[in-house]
Amino acid sequence: MLARQTTFRLFILLLALVAVAWFETRMLPTTGLTRLPASLLPVDLAKASGLQVETTNGVIQCRRVQGRWRIERPALMRADSMRIDFLLEKIARAAVRDKVTLRQRKARGLDLEDYGLVPPRAVINVAQGASEAALRLGGDAPGGGAVFAMMGASSDIYVVDRGVFDALPVSVDDFRDRALVQFPAADIRAVEIRRPGKGVVKLERDNGAWSMTAPYAMAASAEAVKALMTAVENAAIEKFVHAASSRASDADFPAGVGAAYGLDSVESPLSVVFHLASELGKATFTFGRQDPASPEHVYIAMAPDNIICTVHKSILDALQMDAQFLRERRIFPIPPANATALSAHCPSGVFTLQRDDRPPSWKILQPSPQPADPVATAALVAEILALVGETAAPLAEPERTAADAAGRMIKMQVVSSVERETTTAFIDFPVPGTNENAQVRFRVPKTGLLHTMPASALPTGLREALLGPDGFAAIRDRTVLSLAPGEATALTHRTGDAEETVILGGDGQWFSAKPAPAAARAQAVEDVLRALSPLTAAATAALASARDAEFGLAPPTSEWIVATRIAARPIIILHLGRRREDGSVYARVKGEDAVFILPADTADILDAPLIQ
Repeated sequence: MLARQTTFRLFILLLALVAVAWFETRMLPTTGLTRLPASLLPVDLAKASGLQVETTNGVIQCRRVQGRWRIERPALMRADSMRIDFLLEKIARAAVRDKVTLRQRKARGLDLEDYGLVPPRAVINVAQGASEAALRLGGDAPGGGAVFAMMGASSDIYVVDRGVFDALPVSVDDFRDRALVQFPAADIRAVEIRRPGKGVVKLERDNGAWSMTAPYAMAASAEAVKALMTAVENAAIEKFVHAASSRASDADFPAGVGAAYGLDSVESPLSVVFHLASELGKATFTFGRQDPASPEHVYIAMAPDNIICTVHKSILDALQMDAQFLRERRIFPIPPANATALSAHCPSGVFTLQRDDRPPSWKILQPSPQPADPVATAALVAEILALVGETAAPLAEPERTAADAAGRMIKMQVVSSVERETTTAFIDFPVPGTNENAQVRFRVPKTGLLHTMPASALPTGLREALLGPDGFAAIRDRTVLSLAPGEATALTHRTGDAEETVILGGDGQWFSAKPAPAAARAQAVEDVLRALSPLTAAATAALASARDAEFGLAPPTSEWIVATRIAARPIIILHLGRRREDGSVYARVKGEDAVFILPADTADILDAPLIQ
């Protein structure tokens, strides 16, 4: 039984092969010596000015205007220029495989109907200026992957790659531009977002800067507006649903059409009006309900194009942002790269930082010029510039309040490199000891905003810098002093009435000069020199000497006097203050303002005797 089935199948396959061979022999020429054309149409398709495609589904006419294609039939529509150019490219690159002449057809008793060319499956007309050329496509050629075609008025039939036929549009929608908007974001001058029951949010652009003018006037977030514009620019039409007969107004939609898609004023969740600088004037998008066939997409009506289509609902989500998300949330809306100076009037004093671009680094200017730690300073500046208010409202109160008199208001300023613009914020901290839900308020006269945030949301490092007794001391470079090898020539250590002095001899050995000539403890001297090269603090206690008495530095508990070979600084005096509970010690270089905390092991080295 199995053998009989196999024999039958082989017989059927043999018949099919015979039929194909007969069909090819009958339909195609028997010689391969036929001269074939290099291209299907005698025009420069790259310079085509017009295109008409006629299929059983209708006629589509397109014209290239100022380098871009547009659809003119069945109606005036935006065209996808890349899609049309793709078809022209397919035609230009299509290979011609074979040719059947009129004489060969007559010899076989065949006519155009046998090749599917009367009527043709498709007719493509291409115009280049005053010149036109036509290409008719017929049935599938034997062997697959090719179709029969006729060019212009020629009576010859050609076998061409099927890719040309496959690239034809099924409907006019295949040629339509699927970009939701045709205008660049730079052309938008204002945006109105209308949500039923939630009023209007309006954004306006002036000299490149966005501001919110409704529901209240305040600065807009550049990042949020950019995200909104990007979402609009990238939005693509999924499906074309309806097109009005003209572009005159929204009223051109037949009665009930909009309501059928949830586009009436009652059901529509959102409408957006883009005011443009171009001749278009404005563009309006009205959103409707979800597409039942594709819940990820929503209906949208566009004017002045007067079409209804579907788009992915993500664009609706992006446009439904509340005013709180579109307003400027940053206290200091300055890019970090543009910040050149920062100052803070704090309870502990006035602190000023300035950035030097050669090389890029920050330095402390107030309370006195001092080097700043680059990592710690960059982190603090980043925290300041990243401050965002959880809420914002128009600033309708005086810049200063009674909180200033109570010492709880801090004035902070950030200077931008852009035209040296300064943004000032008056920071009103809650009364010490209030609960963790207490709010910090930021008054920013430049943006006209009053920002608030929970006190607990303020970064700890910034809080300590603004309110702590040490101010901005944490960002000070922790290098107390630095000696190069061989720079020191004498060391003196004074503690109360006691004094030790060692001097570097000509033989390179250290010896005691005080209290009496003696051999110095070589290891102790070496340890001290190593500690001073450089002397690095565990932390900075203060940027000013006003609190010396608190640190045991007025007068100092002990001091080191270092004589050097350097003419610019022949003498360096290091004051040591009181020891802390952890063994560390306060220290300050005489003549400088910063007070440091030296680690316990360094303090032990500096307390060890130098003389045997």
